[in-house]
Amino acid sequence: MSKPNFKKLLSRNRLTDTADDESSKAPFENHIPQNQQQWAQFFMGVLSEKIELKMNYKCRTAFFQASKPKKYREVLMDDNWNIEAIHLFHVYLWYLKNAKFQKFIEIMRTVLPDNMMIKGLQQLKLKENYEAKILLHYIRCFSEGNVPIFFNEIPLQPHEWIAIASQLQQGQMQLSQLELLDIQADDDGLPSNVSILPHFHALVLFGNVQKLKKANKLPKKATFTLESPMPQAAAYHWDGIAAQSIQWTTALCSKKKHHTNSVSFLIYGPPGTGKTAFAHSLAHEIKGKIMQVNYAQLHSKWVGETEKNVEHVFRQYAELSQQSTEPIILLLNEADGIFAPRVEIKQSNDIHANNVQIQLLEWMEKFNGILIATTNKKEHLDDAFNRRFLFKIKLSGITQAQREKMVKHSPILRYLSPTLKQELLRQEWNPGQWTNAEKKILALCECIEIAPEWIEEIFRDEGMLTPVKKLGFANYSSAERSAPRAAES
Repeated sequence: MSKPNFKKLLSRNRLTDTADDESSKAPFENHIPQNQQQWAQFFMGVLSEKIELKMNYKCRTAFFQASKPKKYREVLMDDNWNIEAIHLFHVYLWYLKNAKFQKFIEIMRTVLPDNMMIKGLQQLKLKENYEAKILLHYIRCFSEGNVPIFFNEIPLQPHEWIAIASQLQQGQMQLSQLELLDIQADDDGLPSNVSILPHFHALVLFGNVQKLKKANKLPKKATFTLESPMPQAAAYHWDGIAAQSIQWTTALCSKKKHHTNSVSFLIYGPPGTGKTAFAHSLAHEIKGKIMQVNYAQLHSKWVGETEKNVEHVFRQYAELSQQSTEPIILLLNEADGIFAPRVEIKQSNDIHANNVQIQLLEWMEKFNGILIATTNKKEHLDDAFNRRFLFKIKLSGITQAQREKMVKHSPILRYLSPTLKQELLRQEWNPGQWTNAEKKILALCECIEIAPEWIEEIFRDEGMLTPVKKLGFANYSSAERSAPRAAES
């Protein structure tokens, strides 16, 4: 018995009377296309909405029936492609032995020759059918606005789950290599979470990932360098729990246990109280280096890139720690931006924001090394992060003895007159103010011979000296003050 001609079977005159008849539903087994032309006719019928396709993913069967003719509107097959592609591909796999995604796309090119996304999919040359299923499922959900998308919603066979787990373990997922989707595994090695990468957006919007590469290149992963502690770090004198924690960490590092133990500090307090200076003091005491990370180096506007940046930071720290004979401190400045509280899920962006926090918590849980996080706003941190810090140290300011030590060991000491030095030691100021003034003076001294009054003015600008009160015309000479009157006369 010859197979029917889909083009003739689905003619508009024949379908008008049978659209509402339940008996018109036909099992697909009785009408399996025999060649590419018949498959193309069937695909065109579905995309033009002349065929209504019913899928049973549990039994892996399909039924189709005629649809009512569409009146007063033009059927946009390109839009329907985004929605129906995943169903059409499953039907193609179920009823055709040794079916491949690349062959399916070739047939779709005959149906929609000008569709840019189909051209883009053909260029990808996906080798595995299960990766094509994942990609088409995400294209459909993205086009319908059904986000967030969960991996367990994708209709995959048991053997495909096993194959995906194996590919993830070996890092050979083609979708990840093409920067379309980042598939992450759970503790059992099974895929659990998927992040949409920039090239996916380019495929959906432009039909070609090359356009995104040319228009907006993805930022390269940051390469973090190790910094030596600043020279004046030896001048800081700590007391209380800050001093005890430095002594304990120094003893730990002296026994070469910094690779197998985790020491974490949360340093908080008002601006300029020496939070970053604490990290440099600790690095000086343990004879180590600092790997400093800021919020801007972690955060990305691309979906899924922030999570990858977080993983990159902790992996690079682990690599540097293994290669170095010196202990390394991971310094996270402005931690309130990095360790922000998780939010209530109201839209898809909230899912990705919370994923970043969950990933940070997991990395901190298994972190081996020395971690220091600094913040001005401890109350803005997620409670779960507070629990993971071994030491929580509040810095309110420095003592008179600390100020004397900072001035004594400062590289600008030779530029300070005895009178200015005494005046500075009588005032109350914080390490941030001193560091700023120090940088300005050193920068000027490299270029010009700086006058003593300029140095004094720099300290006044930083609020470290009592400002000179200037009233009325105190800054003008008598001749200048009388000039306006002379002009009037």
